[in-house]
Amino acid sequence: MVNRMEETQYFIFYDIKDDKTRTKVGEKCKDFGFSHIQFSGYCGTLPQNMRETFIKELQNIVMDKEAVLLIQPICARCSRESITISTKESKKLQKPKIYFGMKVRKNYQDDYD
Repeated sequence: MVNRMEETQYFIFYDIKDDKTRTKVGEKCKDFGFSHIQFSGYCGTLPQNMRETFIKELQNIVMDKEAVLLIQPICARCSRESITISTKESKKLQKPKIYFGMKVRKNYQDDYD
């Protein structure tokens, strides 16, 4: 019998004002095997013994910065029942034309209509 370490799926969403800090958080998520699912969101699984290490490393990155991170575990049942809807136009939405600190162009909304 194989002794498999129990893994939990997580969604990670963040609101981080500083570009450098935001990039570091994204890179750390990728280092731990998470997939980029939204501009400020990742999804992936972690073995239980890596959870605290991951959280501490994220805390070290955002320490003394203006940041909010949500690390949400997803139960196996919820994960199986999740629904993804993607349209042929979704590529436009994955790379927003506005970033923190930039002024909104007058015709910004027209780009998505």
